[in-house]
Amino acid sequence: MKSKLFLAILLLMLAVGVAAPLHAKDPEPNLVIDIERTVSAGQYGTAHISDKFTVFNNGTTPLSSLDFGLPRVSRDNLYYASAQDNEGRTLALEVDVNKTSTFYWLRSQFAQQLEFNKTYTFTVSSVVDGPITSVATGFQYNFTAAPILASDARMANVTYLAPSGSSYKIALNSSYVIGDVGGYPSLSRIYKPWKAYSNETFFAPYVTVNQYLLDLNSVQRDIIIDNLGALSIKERYSMYNPSVGISSLTITLPEGAYNVMAYDQVAVMWASPQNPSPPYVIQIQPRYSLGIRPGENFTFILTYDLPQSKYLKQLNWWGSYNLTFALLQNKDDVLFKDATVRIIAPDGVSITNLKLADQSPVSYPIQVSQDERTFKLRGISNANNLGFGLTFNYLAFWSAMGILPWIVGLEVVIVAFALVMRLRRGPELAVPVPVEKLREFVGLYDERLALTRELVVMEEEVGRGGLVKHEFRRRSKVMELRLDELNKSLMEVKAELRAISPRYEELIRRIDRAEAEIEGSRASLNQVRGQYRAGKTTRETYDTVTNDISKRIDRAEETVETTLITLREEAR
Repeated sequence: MKSKLFLAILLLMLAVGVAAPLHAKDPEPNLVIDIERTVSAGQYGTAHISDKFTVFNNGTTPLSSLDFGLPRVSRDNLYYASAQDNEGRTLALEVDVNKTSTFYWLRSQFAQQLEFNKTYTFTVSSVVDGPITSVATGFQYNFTAAPILASDARMANVTYLAPSGSSYKIALNSSYVIGDVGGYPSLSRIYKPWKAYSNETFFAPYVTVNQYLLDLNSVQRDIIIDNLGALSIKERYSMYNPSVGISSLTITLPEGAYNVMAYDQVAVMWASPQNPSPPYVIQIQPRYSLGIRPGENFTFILTYDLPQSKYLKQLNWWGSYNLTFALLQNKDDVLFKDATVRIIAPDGVSITNLKLADQSPVSYPIQVSQDERTFKLRGISNANNLGFGLTFNYLAFWSAMGILPWIVGLEVVIVAFALVMRLRRGPELAVPVPVEKLREFVGLYDERLALTRELVVMEEEVGRGGLVKHEFRRRSKVMELRLDELNKSLMEVKAELRAISPRYEELIRRIDRAEAEIEGSRASLNQVRGQYRAGKTTRETYDTVTNDISKRIDRAEETVETTLITLREEAR
């Protein structure tokens, strides 16, 4: 009998051991852990998570690290993680410390031993893609509520911050609390205690007009250096929109970027190069007013120049130069899923001393080609440091830079001479009014405005049911073909008028800016109407937003009409 009882106890102990979850190491004894998790929704769907751990050691054994994790199935969506204590010291992170576990464990090494009766505070920052999804009623965030631990935490206070203007859709008797943090709508819940190995989820459903999802599937960047040391960039973006329509994209360029041009699969998107001022932000608006519609792909190319003096420095007189730059311009809150960066330089250039910034241990490693001119990157967010430096060895650079002071001096002499001669000659003759060119420009623009307004009226009729969609598609296709022809003709006439006088260049620039404002505002208006019809925004929000957008359209149209009246009068 005793032997059977002993055997039963032994089997029970084995069963408990097998059933116990696999974890990184034994639970930490006598620890009191509080967690504060804050999740911020990125504009294009990434989730930025900040986990603040406050650890109190109530035992006699010093502690030098803490393990925490997430479900292993979520590992592929974790693109960045770093740790820092409350004194600003960067902490080492070990990843996947137990590869046989169903959880993906990370280990944060403390900057010093945590002794008995002492408290240590550190914060883990991470970037996760996938928890924010689009649903019929709007958007939702659904992810593990807090970091998974091997022992109970006393408390986990979790807060989700949605984009401004959002509203949450939760039950009246819910354990979640709606609030506001720094102007962002917040949804909070306290888990007390936060149980060991718990993977309970935090669920935040909300509606908003300021949340988008964007899959930036492919980016290729060419960093081009010519034989005189001039620095230029060519970037190709390929993306997919899985959610609500996107009227325009905001892209931050490197400091000093100028001569910026954009091209889509049809043709050039701007009539003339843009020269943005700090902070060097540009707007990319698709050719047609509906923007990037749900389920559509969009591809475009950017080209621009950069100041040589800022990024390329001479190291010594015989032809060594240091390039300090970033592999990608990742300042915008979007995830680069796959990117290729190429350094293109003249024949005879050798590259040495390549230095890349350290990456997060959870990030995909940067792959570098054998000649150190091609880089492959995956899963890059705006949290990654992509700075790099390398040395070029090429004598032609020296010859180009060496004569620069002489060129500058010569230019000063020429400019001074030209000013003296101009003063001697007296005032310049007035530029003759190009009547025929002005008439051609005004005529083309009037036709373009009429077609654009007719398209807007047709879209409204379709929305009211006064025009069947088949007829709308047929007529709009014909009108858009004609608009393409008009745009090409206008580009040529604009170029000729700009060359005649700086005044005409300024008037045309004024029209272009107003037209861009009109197109962007109309796209935003269509987007807001679509979200209202789908029940994703309230009537009050809809009325306020549409009223504001309509005022912007009216002001821009008034600018266009006033400028065209001026040109019509000169063409008489």
